[in-house]
Amino acid sequence: MSKIGKLFSTYKHEAFRLETLPFYKVKGEWASYQEYLETGKIIQDISIIKYISESKQMIEKGRRHLRARIIPNPLNDYFIFETLVGYLPQSRVGFEFFFVEEKNALTKSVEDGNIKDFWLFDKSTLLLMSYNTEGEFLKAEISNDKDLISKCIQIRDSFVSNGESLNYILEKYADYFKH
Repeated sequence: MSKIGKLFSTYKHEAFRLETLPFYKVKGEWASYQEYLETGKIIQDISIIKYISESKQMIEKGRRHLRARIIPNPLNDYFIFETLVGYLPQSRVGFEFFFVEEKNALTKSVEDGNIKDFWLFDKSTLLLMSYNTEGEFLKAEISNDKDLISKCIQIRDSFVSNGESLNYILEKYADYFKH
């Protein structure tokens, strides 16, 4: 297992993920998204099923799995799909979600700090995620920059304190989630 891969199985307290893009063109998931657009059917890719299963094991050991998501404005089909195929099943096994509308004070702090997607493990290990303009994953790299880690901890704390729950989002955008 790679050094980066080990981060997902060796954290002690929490894994926090910030998602900032309007969509992600994730290998495997993208075909399911295209199927959803064409037919309205939700098909979970085997990689998401495996990810949820592995994360559930960590949650059952008492570790937190938190995800913060900037909601695109306007709301797009990918966000609806991502919620149905990922966030809802993940919430059933104990993931915690924090949603923030695009273009508010919290997202401004992310933009001003030039912060993009990241994972933060135990508020100490930072994994920066890079994507191209098409939402395709480019690379992940561990950062030891103490100032950057501190900024990401502040962002994590702000999203956790001020973000909206998945239930709130499902109620607010109920018309989009009728399936």
